[in-house]
Amino acid sequence: MNKLLILIILLLSTNCYASDILLYARAEIGKGETIANNRGEVIKLYNRGFEGAWCAGFVSYILDKAGFKDLGYSLSAKQIYNRAKALNLITDKARAGDLIVFWRESKKSWKAHIGIVEKIEGNYIHTIEGNVGDYPSVVKRIKYNKNNIPKLLGFIKINRAIE
Repeated sequence: MNKLLILIILLLSTNCYASDILLYARAEIGKGETIANNRGEVIKLYNRGFEGAWCAGFVSYILDKAGFKDLGYSLSAKQIYNRAKALNLITDKARAGDLIVFWRESKKSWKAHIGIVEKIEGNYIHTIEGNVGDYPSVVKRIKYNKNNIPKLLGFIKINRAIE
């Protein structure tokens, strides 16, 4: 096999998680709270039967559907970040399909927020996030200036077998 064909095969195989993650995340846009803040059937689905804060449950649900098991299933954004850190998956340069993590209260707090990077376009990072804003919060797209993202803790790389 020639080197170009091998490289193409490797690139395609390392990007399967990102494309599936984005496919599943996009399908959830508009879904979210229905009964009250942090409540409803969709929230229970993301949080495996529990009602409550759901940004990490949403991300875990999407990763699980896409078959990405490295970070486990967690209802804590900070726990997902810490697992990624232990696996050396933290980066300051995002790609589509990666995760974006924000600190809340302080960088050392157990509280955090997490979303999925949908695309990078010029100076902007577009994400898909759940549990942002007042009730009734839904999964939605958010756009950040990549040179000024308030409270950014970092990005979690999902597909980086080839840099």
